[in-house]
Amino acid sequence: MKDNSVTLAEVLESRDERAARQAYLLREYPAPLVSFTVVCPGPVKQTKTSGMLFSEGVKALEKELADNNIPVLFKETREKKTGNEALYSVGTDEKTLKRLCSGIEDTHRYGRLFDMDVISRDGAPVSRTELGMPGRKCLLCGRDAHACARSRAHSVEELQKEIERLTKDE
Repeated sequence: MKDNSVTLAEVLESRDERAARQAYLLREYPAPLVSFTVVCPGPVKQTKTSGMLFSEGVKALEKELADNNIPVLFKETREKKTGNEALYSVGTDEKTLKRLCSGIEDTHRYGRLFDMDVISRDGAPVSRTELGMPGRKCLLCGRDAHACARSRAHSVEELQKEIERLTKDE
């Protein structure tokens, strides 16, 4: 049986590779980026559920961009052991793009499980708070998601059970 679990070192290496790819795309295209991944706590990042969530997130993002007549200058999706990734270079301003992505995260059936980061033309992440929007809430307790993640307020098992509950119909 093949072990699909990943190590922390593999996750960090993948994050570094994604950051390098983002920097390259920002040099190649004078436009903000969307970096899309799926929330997938624990050592196994490639599951049936994570694959379904990734597909749903890509569809939702592409629909919103098309519905708002926002051109995609470049798109790349990658299936990796450390989790699927999508990068989009998009022909609009970063604030509009962040509002659009935040809207998907806030309203889509699975949006809480999407991680749609927007990176400005200068390489800085665009936060919800700089647009006057509230930060994301914890999947379990409703408090600030970043604070819960940093403090490890909830176990991987608790988070996985909640994701299973949210996606049980799929």
